Amino acid sequence: MQEWTGFVGQYDNREWDREFDDVDYRCEGRVVGIKTGFIKRDPIAWFCTHRHHPDKGNEAYKFSYLFKYGLDLPSSAKTLTLPDNPWIKILAVTASVNANDAARPARPLYDDFTNREPIELRHIYPERPVPVFQGVEPVGTVAIDRQASFEELSMGAPVGTDYADQAAGNGVVFHYYDGGGEYAPHHSSGVVGDTLPRLNDGIAARNDDDTERCVWYDCEGRFFLDLKRSVSIEEISTYSWHGTNRAPQYFSLWGSNAEEMPSPGIKHGEHDGWTLLAVANTKELGEGDIHGTAVKPRQGCEPLGPFRHLLWIAEDVGQGTFFTEIDVHVAK
Repeated sequence: MQEWTGFVGQYDNREWDREFDDVDYRCEGRVVGIKTGFIKRDPIAWFCTHRHHPDKGNEAYKFSYLFKYGLDLPSSAKTLTLPDNPWIKILAVTASVNANDAARPARPLYDDFTNREPIELRHIYPERPVPVFQGVEPVGTVAIDRQASFEELSMGAPVGTDYADQAAGNGVVFHYYDGGGEYAPHHSSGVVGDTLPRLNDGIAARNDDDTERCVWYDCEGRFFLDLKRSVSIEEISTYSWHGTNRAPQYFSLWGSNAEEMPSPGIKHGEHDGWTLLAVANTKELGEGDIHGTAVKPRQGCEPLGPFRHLLWIAEDVGQGTFFTEIDVHVAK
């Protein structure tokens, strides 16, 4: 007995390493297998193009079917015993005499995928890189929040008076590390040379898809600051805003007090010269709205640092965070 919904037939179909939404704008993924094609050869007695869900309403392209099955009856049959199976639903049973029911086609009238061998993949994906921060204990802590407005965030709204803001006059500039093109920011992120001025211009996003006031990556991203002198840090607040999947933040924050900044091209197990301050991840808060993270000293500890250089490594999450402003508050 065939299922009452799904596809009647389908050619070989790719299996992915992630789930896709009904409407999914993220097309990245790895093919991990091939589902062998099939055709349900049972005759269809009734078909409909969609279903009605009791809560969700119309479910487009959720096809439904009733299949017809014929049973040859011996002339001595007196009763018909129905199957005691909750998965089988019978709409109607009809007894008839029709000699034409015995007619069969000489050859299949459409493709028959019966007994096809499974398809094996020859391509082997390389192992995903291990996050740089894995196995490293951060010296600070991080608070996270998600709200409908900047003012409602527990770390407060972005300000134009923090140490790193352009208006503060400390000459602090956000640069990005290209890594030979591997870590390039999106071309619409307001890039000027190798700098990202939107991150500390004191101007936050105006809406949940403000491509004129945000910086984002479609891969792993790395950007950094030279604070121009050694400072002790009370808090580093990072803000993002998007309507859906680009709102959450997932990055590691590193600090260095070297006169000359160590290489931002660090790898897992190779991060000499850098100290891990915190790993921020707001994905548990859900998508959409404004996300804020505040990296601070551990409770009862002195301010972080001193540090002269800060490095953000934004993890590759397919479609990157819409970073709109970053504030650095130094200890007085």
